[in-house]
Amino acid sequence: MEIPYRLRQLWQALAAAPDRRGIDEATAWLTPAQITLFLRQPAFEQAHSLKVMRRLLANGEHHPDLLAAALLHDVGKTYYALRLWERAYIVLVGVLFPNWAQRGGARAPEALGKLPFWRRPLEVARGHPEWGAEMARQAGVSSLAAWLIQNHQNQEAAPLVTLNERLLAALRRADGNN
Repeated sequence: MEIPYRLRQLWQALAAAPDRRGIDEATAWLTPAQITLFLRQPAFEQAHSLKVMRRLLANGEHHPDLLAAALLHDVGKTYYALRLWERAYIVLVGVLFPNWAQRGGARAPEALGKLPFWRRPLEVARGHPEWGAEMARQAGVSSLAAWLIQNHQNQEAAPLVTLNERLLAALRRADGNN
């Protein structure tokens, strides 16, 4: 069942933290402005992003835009620091009520404080790809890397014809397995 898997994944993520080697690996793929953005993420998000990047490398993916997107794909979550119960809540709502979890439009991150406490985590989960893509653009990532970040949670099946679609599928697989 998906809930125990996701809760175990959440618990492992919260206990994770990158080591110096991981930061050095990220530095090899990101510019100084992008590393600053990467380091804004909580330690467990940094560790998750490093695992996604390492999975891609292990799978033979070496496209620099893909690896930059892997390291920055969740940076949009830094607009609102989710607490442990909020992360568990996102997982449970997504599994038990997937249609309800997807309702509503992506709001500007500045509007999060005006939402009811029960809606805020869901908006972060939904909006972080778009917010992160904009943050990454401002830090100088390529248009391809920004597109990968913006679409990394898009559930629409792509035909895998173009390079962009193939890279996006690789990013989704690596993210879903970590």
